Amino acid sequence: MNEVETGREAAHLIKEIVEDLAELVVLAEYAARKQHPPRAKAYKLEIDRIEKVVHVHDMTGRQILGLVDKYPEAWCLQMKLHGGQRVRIEPDQRVEFCAHHIERFETSPKRARAGEATQTEILTHDDVAYLTSLGLPWEVMVDDGKAQALVIHDYPLPGGANRPKADLMVRLPNTYPAAELDMFNLPRGVGRADGRALECLSDTAFGETLWTQWSRHRLAEEPWRPDTDCVATHLALVEKVLIAELG
Repeated sequence: MNEVETGREAAHLIKEIVEDLAELVVLAEYAARKQHPPRAKAYKLEIDRIEKVVHVHDMTGRQILGLVDKYPEAWCLQMKLHGGQRVRIEPDQRVEFCAHHIERFETSPKRARAGEATQTEILTHDDVAYLTSLGLPWEVMVDDGKAQALVIHDYPLPGGANRPKADLMVRLPNTYPAAELDMFNLPRGVGRADGRALECLSDTAFGETLWTQWSRHRLAEEPWRPDTDCVATHLALVEKVLIAELG
């Protein structure tokens, strides 16, 4: 076989392989099914909820940031996998789209200039989406420029409480979500309508407000899972405690 014939055969094989590839793969759809996506002619990615279509099988962190006009000197990049796990992507690290259950990519600023900090950077995109879905006003408060806490205003309380709603505060560790959310806080005076005393309550200050800390912790056999636990799962535990103790 001469070089021309060899070249033609190679070109034919390449054509067959390309034709066998899927036209477009939506990464989030395969992640939802817990499946590794097949190789495709094009992939649809989500970066900060912005959809982008690319025609390569892998990209570096720098290139992925570039799709939304961001650069690694000022922005961090992570990919969110099915189940909630988040993996940091370095600027020159290559991400092969077929090798992971990628739901989406998320960016976060490395620093905020004076006057531009929103104080919500510690929360994940899923946290913000969940809190927004509650339909309640909420904010991330900072005490002395260091400690942070999530405050949900007008949080509804069970019928056995001595008031229908109250502000709810949860402290946010600086290394959240690697570090767990623990306990919760309500304004002083919140309790049972029948006046029955509750145990393991103590006063704690945050900002200019004095709160009552409810020392309620996870069971040893149900530890914090950094890959999946979040504000939503912690508030689910808070809700169980409130229903059990306030009725």
